Amino acid sequence: MLRKITLVLSLIAISLSTQASHLVGGEITWETTTNGQYIFTLTLYRDCSGINLPTTPQIINGPNGNISCSYIASLSGSVAPDPSGNNPCLLERGIYRSVPYTLVGVPPQAGWDFSWSSCCRPVQENTNASGFYIRSKMYPYTPPGASAPLNVNTAYDNSPEFLAGFAFVATQGPYSINHQGVDRDQDSLAFSFANPLDAANSNANFNAGYHSFAPFPDASENPMNGPNTMDPLSGIIDIETYNASTGFYMNCIKVDSYRNGQLISTVYKELPLYIDGTAPASTNLPPLVEIDTAQYPGLQRNGNTYRITAMNGDILNFAIQVSDNDTTATGSPQTFCLNATGNKISTGNLASATNCPGGGPCATISPLANTTYCATLSDTYNFNWSAQCALLSAGLLSRTTYVFHIYATDDGSPAPKSQFITLLVDLFPSQTNAPNLSISGGNTNGDVDLQWTPNQAQAASPFGKYMIYANQGPGTAFSLIDSVVDRSNTTLSLSGLNFPAEFYMNQITGSCRSASENSDTISSAVLGLSSIEALGLSFFPQPASDKLQIEAKANLQLKQLNLLNSSGALIRAIPLNKSQSQWSIDLQEAPGLYLLEFVSEEGVFREKLLIKS
Repeated sequence: MLRKITLVLSLIAISLSTQASHLVGGEITWETTTNGQYIFTLTLYRDCSGINLPTTPQIINGPNGNISCSYIASLSGSVAPDPSGNNPCLLERGIYRSVPYTLVGVPPQAGWDFSWSSCCRPVQENTNASGFYIRSKMYPYTPPGASAPLNVNTAYDNSPEFLAGFAFVATQGPYSINHQGVDRDQDSLAFSFANPLDAANSNANFNAGYHSFAPFPDASENPMNGPNTMDPLSGIIDIETYNASTGFYMNCIKVDSYRNGQLISTVYKELPLYIDGTAPASTNLPPLVEIDTAQYPGLQRNGNTYRITAMNGDILNFAIQVSDNDTTATGSPQTFCLNATGNKISTGNLASATNCPGGGPCATISPLANTTYCATLSDTYNFNWSAQCALLSAGLLSRTTYVFHIYATDDGSPAPKSQFITLLVDLFPSQTNAPNLSISGGNTNGDVDLQWTPNQAQAASPFGKYMIYANQGPGTAFSLIDSVVDRSNTTLSLSGLNFPAEFYMNQITGSCRSASENSDTISSAVLGLSSIEALGLSFFPQPASDKLQIEAKANLQLKQLNLLNSSGALIRAIPLNKSQSQWSIDLQEAPGLYLLEFVSEEGVFREKLLIKS
């Protein structure tokens, strides 16, 4: 009996080893369900020249145990044709998906690992690494105002995912890659190269001249080659290579997802680039794709990444221009085709305003010169999207960024070339913290000088105005008395008011143009305090900065000084030796108007104090 078991295990090991010898990459992602569970997806890639991908369930190792993922035939298949034209398949993708799975607990600060491992990574042009360790990480998240991180059974995060449904095949010359990473929660993404692993905590080794951040041929192999570069905002990778060895080049792309400044998840994607070094050097360049920025001065361009801050109801209407002057082997113009992906654009139908992955309203892209997305020489397409406050992710204090990956691919031989651009649209939530309002001067004739410290709204957030409200005295209704539209102006002088009057303010910020919380209500009654000099009590200087000197007649017997803000709230109580007649007080408070409350055996006396910087 023991011999039979040993034989079966040996056959399984041989089978997995044989299959693994043609595996070349993979990734692990997850999505949440409405009942707080998770659906995990394992993607594996194999070299089509080898044994087929396994169709048996694959196991993801997680913190709560094994996660079984079943093969999904309808989503699997070839993702890259052989550039030689002799084989319809160069790389094949296998999709394995779990049933809804329950996770419980709080990840440690270093995160939870979800992993799939295998032996026998095949030899590639830049490595002879021995194994595979595909992984992703889930981190703890503490929402604003919460005292502790959430339990993962609240299903607070969907991982980033990659929308590119094809692998990349490069020939000699410049080449652009974009795996089209998005996040359905609209968390902020940051892209970078990372180390592939051949086992847990074991970096896969690169051959001499290659590194995790330079996994493709560069100037160290050929001085004509360009550097390996990646845009951290869009994930676009640009390379330029000549006379490279034909074959697969191992690489690993990392995408970090952030929410309210907290790292919330990381996905590592391994998908090798196939370089056909046998093709002769060609003058074929990828199509040129650009957004016309002339009508949108707020649209900022950095390389192939475009970024704009939008506000509620803004209609983003851009012209996308594509051109390609290259010709085919017969001398006719090459044909290029435009495509796009993103949470807010319909998959498979760019003209549809519905059925985008992230729900409506969806952006549309429509041809202007013809009815198709394929053309020769040049064509212009219209991008249209309405920014809505409803699109803001709940609980976010920082911006929500919507990502649109737009690209054009030609029909060049022996392999098509593509150019990618990325459009980032930022929406900002309103800030809820109130400004700190105080009275800095004035008189009982109805003149009041107000000053305030704004709340900590992000500098890049759209700003509306400061709104100042006043009434005609205690118990009367408040009304808007003035507004300030200059973000940097934090003072206001008013005149002709009833005395005393009360004031409060808020500020309008964010894409949704909503008001912050109201500030504390303050009263100009502080300007009407009677002089205390007749009592034989004095203090100086006025205004003060770092020290305050107090003098009193001997029989006044001061025993305490209370420092109050302009609303009358106690800030600091300072004991005084009543046997003294002079005191020196160190001031620690921020500039502004305060009340001094002198407590003596004879009573309590008040006077205002202005502290300057």
